[in-house]
Amino acid sequence: MGVELGGVAKAYPLGLLRQEKTLTDTLAGRKLALAFDSATDQLTVRDKAGNEVPFVTVYWFVWKEMYPDTDRFGKSPDRSR
Repeated sequence: MGVELGGVAKAYPLGLLRQEKTLTDTLAGRKLALAFDSATDQLTVRDKAGNEVPFVTVYWFVWKEMYPDTDRFGKSPDRSR
């Protein structure tokens, strides 16, 4: 899945999110909480204030084509959990 905020894009491995159920990260200066609900098979992304943040679920090669300078969660130095 991918998120783009303020011209900064980042990809999050769906398999990792399904395994961990929740991830936290900071993107474009905004703290994000990503969650996967296995009962409903639904993803959500919210900012610190609880507002929903738009995201896209696509194959990695599609996301990379759309955002060639994208970061990947777990591959950049600002990873947090």
